[in-house]
Amino acid sequence: MKILIAVLLVFAFASTAVAEDAPKKEDKPTPAKDEKKDEKAKDFIETEIGCFRCCFKAGKECAPACRIDGKIYILKVLDTADEKTKKVVETCSGKLAAKKAKIKGKPAEDKEPHWYYVGELLMAD
Repeated sequence: MKILIAVLLVFAFASTAVAEDAPKKEDKPTPAKDEKKDEKAKDFIETEIGCFRCCFKAGKECAPACRIDGKIYILKVLDTADEKTKKVVETCSGKLAAKKAKIKGKPAEDKEPHWYYVGELLMAD
């Protein structure tokens, strides 16, 4: 009986030693929803959207436009943009007042310095 107890004790200590030596999986913290929103918001640029002629007084024809860092751009919607973004851009032509928004996209190359290609647009709350 003493031998059986001794064997069980040795086995118990040996198994805990092996378990401690085994590599542990590192628990990666799952990002909270707020952190995901912050990461997504980093890609967006604060801007004002309105009409190129009526709101920003920058041209002779009405067109959807935005002001980024004091520079006025005419907006062109990318094919990958969602329907909501396309609708907002279409409706801002002819508006007298600019609205705050967040925009994701890129300015055009040197050929057309006043165009801004919109991939996604979020209206400010």
